[in-house]
Amino acid sequence: MNARGSFRRLVGLGTFAEALLLLAVISPLLAGSLLSREADKGQEALLACLFMPTPADWPAHALSYTLAILLAAGVLMGAGSLTGQWYRTRLLVRSLLKVRSTLPEQQACLVKLSRSLHLDGRIDLVQRSDAVAFCYGWLKPRIFISTGVLSRLDPQELQALLLHERYHVLHFDPFKTAMSRVLTRAVFFLPLVRGLQQQYMVAKEIEADRYVIHSQGTDRPLLRALYKLLLRNDDYASTGPTGPTGPTGPTGSATANISVAGSTDALNQRLDYLLNGRAPLGLRKHIFLFSTVVLTGITTVLVLATWVSATSAIWNQAHSGLGGC
Repeated sequence: MNARGSFRRLVGLGTFAEALLLLAVISPLLAGSLLSREADKGQEALLACLFMPTPADWPAHALSYTLAILLAAGVLMGAGSLTGQWYRTRLLVRSLLKVRSTLPEQQACLVKLSRSLHLDGRIDLVQRSDAVAFCYGWLKPRIFISTGVLSRLDPQELQALLLHERYHVLHFDPFKTAMSRVLTRAVFFLPLVRGLQQQYMVAKEIEADRYVIHSQGTDRPLLRALYKLLLRNDDYASTGPTGPTGPTGPTGSATANISVAGSTDALNQRLDYLLNGRAPLGLRKHIFLFSTVVLTGITTVLVLATWVSATSAIWNQAHSGLGGC
């Protein structure tokens, strides 16, 4: 599983599906317009049926108009997802910045590590007793860390956490995560897009863990950090790793007990890979099958609606004296 490949396939498939849907919606209008270029002004009025058809002409446009509703719903849901993510991130960042820590003794180890990892000016330390650590920011990613994290981790474990978040910073994962969520909502009718988004969310966390292990030469500091921040959390056994009230994180790339990447299943796949070396689950066959049926259906509507609209335009031009649309 490759995070970059999953993201590229996600963007490519989502863009293709939206473009195909848009083409299926406007194909009747394009066909009618092209066939009526040489018509006189009286006949050009017949093109109004392409935009506001009479009941007799609805069969020629009903399918593409249905897809237009689907397209509009997807656009609204995608825009809502983007706006919601931006607003929630802004609220969370503002609330955490109100308790920013300036205690030198707590920052000493953090400052030393941030310099060695070239993260100067990209880390915000906040005064909180619980463990919070995540990467945020679309264009200029930053890292949030609470003082609760510093009190739980030794220098090696803190380095592992910073390396994990550094990977997300270098690969602009906050922006990619936001875009993947937008595409998932915009192309809600295609389950393969959601499957690729979930695959990407798991893959980027595993690759960040690999980056940590490669940089430190061992997986022990990372495993100890995960144990202290996740598995020792008192709420973990009863509520799951996302916690009862904690956010999922503005980017979904957190490594804290109240701010964990993805769902319980995604976390389990990540831990299973670290502990047992088992690769994450792939996409199921029924997802590919259903998505293929959906794309085939949209393509069929595109061809059928275009043909029917062209036929209707030609017939109306030939029989304009008979009235109707």
